[in-house]
Amino acid sequence: DPRNGLCLSATYDKAFDQHLITLDEDYRLVVSTEIREHYRNDHAKELFEKREGQMIWMPERQDRKPLQVYLNEHREKVG
Repeated sequence: DPRNGLCLSATYDKAFDQHLITLDEDYRLVVSTEIREHYRNDHAKELFEKREGQMIWMPERQDRKPLQVYLNEHREKVG
């Protein structure tokens, strides 16, 4: 199902796959507690914490938006 995919940069894709970040119901970036507690360097803050709450770019066509059911499953795995 193409609506179970996101087009993310390599850094964010890896963090998403490792459940270090996710998206909320409004497609905004959510950072895991693992990043907050274990990755305290400036690079991690710049990449993740400063961007928390920002909405990702969304396709114009509604039938191409990521489905919330998939994101809900992913959010359950993020600490």
